[in-house]
Amino acid sequence: MSRRSLGVKKRSEKASIRFDTGSGFGSTNTYIRTFTTKTEYGTNRGMVATTSSTLGWYVTITKRGMYWIQYQDDSTTNNNHRGISKNLSGSQLTADPNGISNANRLVASTGHLDGTDMTAMGFCGYFESGDTIWPHGNAQQNKTTNVYFEVVRLF
Repeated sequence: MSRRSLGVKKRSEKASIRFDTGSGFGSTNTYIRTFTTKTEYGTNRGMVATTSSTLGWYVTITKRGMYWIQYQDDSTTNNNHRGISKNLSGSQLTADPNGISNANRLVASTGHLDGTDMTAMGFCGYFESGDTIWPHGNAQQNKTTNVYFEVVRLF
């Protein structure tokens, strides 16, 4: 008897893309983080990483499903905003995370007022093929350590 006749579905392989060590922001998309390291885990990931010095680094979903996204950033300055954004275009790529539309902002945070903060955030949700996921910050995030962005396909 086959799995199909029993109604048992094959589990999809977990996969992830992780960016580590902040290196600044895109030269055109000035609020999208860049990194120095990209690590990909799993085959048939259902997502593709774009690593661009002008556009910033981001992930495009190629297989609809449930994804977990986490982003951590660090700064030495005050009132730094950061977030995880979806399907950005035009002026939203050069805007503070708090200044983009609610439809495109998955989660956002403001750093501490003392200028010594590290903020981590996460979002779990269903994404369609073609959705783009962005680590969204502002130029006040000036650290390289304690900075990462990861997208994990759950199923």
